[in-house]
Amino acid sequence: ANTISSLMTAKMQGNIVDILLAPLGPGEMTLAFTLAGATRGILVGIMVTASMFLFADIAFPHVWALIYYGLSAAVMLALLGLIAGIWAEKWEQSTSITNFVIVPLSFLSGTFYSIDRLPGIWHSISMLNPFFYLIDGFRYGITDHADGNILTGVIYIAVLNVILGMLCYHLLRTGYKLRP
Repeated sequence: ANTISSLMTAKMQGNIVDILLAPLGPGEMTLAFTLAGATRGILVGIMVTASMFLFADIAFPHVWALIYYGLSAAVMLALLGLIAGIWAEKWEQSTSITNFVIVPLSFLSGTFYSIDRLPGIWHSISMLNPFFYLIDGFRYGITDHADGNILTGVIYIAVLNVILGMLCYHLLRTGYKLRP
């Protein structure tokens, strides 16, 4: 949401030109927007985790998984927000990404149920959902239980983040929907 709103505000106010005229290359802009969006997500995650300690005694059996999947989720969502912010021309279009892509993928990821309960084809489709691996890896870090293969999740999310990063770089390099 932070990355989308930053770009949409710049587009609507007409100061996207200031961003594009800055002496930054597309790689630097991709990195800046991604780190800015991810930082907000990470700070929110830290605050939620800190507030959990007020109500429950929680032990984390796999801290590395929490860190990796937390950072990976923040980066992935920041990159998706950057793509959506570049693509969208109106606020309604930017919210459609959240409503029709992010929310359904998160609900179909095994957040509220084990995907092992899904029949054949739906289980296979769920295994392609990146949100499944993010949530499953995070769950593994907290509960020491995973529905999927943790190593597959690490690789899948890393590759997906690289692909999304390259797409963002390409969109910023070409000025897609950013330059008049």
